[in-house]
Amino acid sequence: MNQIFLLSVIFISVLTPRWAMAINDNENLDLYEAIPYNEQLSLAEKNKSLGIISTHDILSDKALWALSASTTTDLNKLANLMSFQANFLKNLDYFWVNGFVSLTKATFESISHTNSYLEPANPIENDTDEKLITVGLGLGYRFFWIQTLLEDILNTLDIYEFTSASFTYQNLSETHLGDSFTGFGLQTDFTIVKRLSPSYHMGLKTTYNISSLKRKVPTGESSSANSLVVSYLCLGLELGLYF
Repeated sequence: MNQIFLLSVIFISVLTPRWAMAINDNENLDLYEAIPYNEQLSLAEKNKSLGIISTHDILSDKALWALSASTTTDLNKLANLMSFQANFLKNLDYFWVNGFVSLTKATFESISHTNSYLEPANPIENDTDEKLITVGLGLGYRFFWIQTLLEDILNTLDIYEFTSASFTYQNLSETHLGDSFTGFGLQTDFTIVKRLSPSYHMGLKTTYNISSLKRKVPTGESSSANSLVVSYLCLGLELGLYF
């Protein structure tokens, strides 16, 4: 169900027209209007002592560093998963190239389920602490879907959304068995961004990660007896720095 929701968000975002923001009142710099993307998209900063207004065209954003910290969406088990992620994004005009690395510390039950063929005489306990390192590369897209739908409620247009889909390579350090599981997977990120200035933003970020990992197969054992499916959904905060 989570996969269907996230894929639907990405699909809708691609079909949604790209929108921009422009200042329509120099005295009220918090007031914006939505206009087509081929017009100027600007953020304004006012030097109150000098009375000078400077603008920044958001379409000229060239690159972005983003740092985020997330936890599980299960409110009863917040301490069971913590994920820290660093992203570097390069603007290619319409899409962004997204590269990232993340470190996730979680209990086994928060990211996987026991494979009955994997060490049946020595199963992994649900509360075993695990460490997962992820490296990913993919594409992202920035759009203005939510603010267009809720313009009258939000009363501001300096809020927008960013979504990305990435291929990943992961390494799980499994502490109970003392083995490392590696493999490839997919990750999707969806962030609601509040642009605070031309230089930075804060965001509410949702991440879904899924992968199929395997350890080295001992002689005479099938690969199915040495594999794990890792997946998790988490929610957190992001700080983005533009340059």
